[in-house]
Amino acid sequence: MSPVIHRFQAMGSACAIHVETDDPPASRLVALAAEVEVRRIEARYSRYRGDSELSRINLVAAEGGSTDVDGETAGLIAYAQACFRSSAGAFDITSGSLRRAWDFSAPRLPEQREIDALLPRIGLDKVSLSGSRLSFAVSGMELDRSPAIAARASASSISAATSA
Repeated sequence: MSPVIHRFQAMGSACAIHVETDDPPASRLVALAAEVEVRRIEARYSRYRGDSELSRINLVAAEGGSTDVDGETAGLIAYAQACFRSSAGAFDITSGSLRRAWDFSAPRLPEQREIDALLPRIGLDKVSLSGSRLSFAVSGMELDRSPAIAARASASSISAATSA
């Protein structure tokens, strides 16, 4: 078998897809298809793109409102909720607003009062999903696309594409 390693940048990180088969040209195609899917997920759920689905949801979250989401997004939110519950709250995609307290360009930690002011807006238990309806109980919340959630979406899509 001949390993194929496909490297690229996505989600602010160096990425590598390792494929090992007896058919290197097919491996390269699978790796490229995986990269395309990773880039689709990145564009759809990037908090840095104003046209992303995550940015649209965060506008609603900031107001403490509700919005309809598609099946893919509902599935990812449900997965995040399961991770939140099974980790006793340690895995929490609502921690995005904590970025306001940190200045990663300066060598200083935030004051505890800065963190404390944001904590009432943190907690996936303040977010409900009923079918395709996503609701935020508190204004000022923000979802953050977790790499684990993005990987779950990508893996599900890639698995479906390669097994077809």
